[in-house]
Amino acid sequence: PELTPQSSRPLLISELSLYTERSGSKTSFAGDSVLEKFLGVYAAVGPKSWAIALVLTCLFGASSALLCAGALEMHGSGFSAVAIGMAPMPAGFTQAIFSQVGGRIGNTLRRRITITVVGPLVLSLSLLAIVLSS
Repeated sequence: PELTPQSSRPLLISELSLYTERSGSKTSFAGDSVLEKFLGVYAAVGPKSWAIALVLTCLFGASSALLCAGALEMHGSGFSAVAIGMAPMPAGFTQAIFSQVGGRIGNTLRRRITITVVGPLVLSLSLLAIVLSS
């Protein structure tokens, strides 16, 4: 079958490598090493993708650290394992809902910037309210 980037379905990495090899593009995802296969996208896109990957790594790390600190604090306060396990569930539900909403309403640069600033601000204020109330 003809492999084109304009098709209605997303191309798999293997199909993308075939497409780039056929079109004579300098960007090839079909490297010999495992490192080239996993990091080929970052090499092809350049520094913008590195910055996005760094920001996402820091955000996921901070999120994991907050969950871990919360679990340790709850364990130190004598909460049961069930309560500790259920504590992050509202955050997971909120993330699942608002990531969809943010993706739908963030269609302009101004809206994306607003979502990027207001989202963490609201979450920080709610965390501050929880800390001050205890």
